[in-house]
Amino acid sequence: MKVNVSDEDITIYLNRYYTKQTDFLDLNALEEYMNDLFFNLKNSYNLKISGYYNIDAYIDNNYGVIITMRHEDIEYYDYLIDQIDTQVTIHNNANFLYKIADFFGAKNYLNNINYSLYKYNNELYIKLNDQIDNINFGNLLEYCKEICYDIEGIMKKNNLLFYNK
Repeated sequence: MKVNVSDEDITIYLNRYYTKQTDFLDLNALEEYMNDLFFNLKNSYNLKISGYYNIDAYIDNNYGVIITMRHEDIEYYDYLIDQIDTQVTIHNNANFLYKIADFFGAKNYLNNINYSLYKYNNELYIKLNDQIDNINFGNLLEYCKEICYDIEGIMKKNNLLFYNK
């Protein structure tokens, strides 16, 4: 688990080993998982989480889940110290793009993999078109600078460099 905190936003990267036992589409399982996650963020990362949060969970078959939490100030309701209220949106079957620092180094591990390569703002991004094995995925992550879940602008037709089958 990797956690990035900026201002009122928290981004949590959970690889598929952390989430393979959880069905994010089952509301009871999701609520239990989120409660455990909040407890872990409070105790292990010393984050103070209270109030109202908009939560987006992006689920990708290769990587796992990226959870974004945006704190919203709601003036008409005072929350107790540890009280949390959420609005959760699940983005099932999301596609992640992997921003690559060294494409030619990563290319050695992509020979038998179905992927697309995109260029956006002088950066290269790989989109996996099929699920890959753990070894190749680990090698890909070694060359990855960032995992992108908000991919609309990057995946425009004119940004596609090539499609490898």
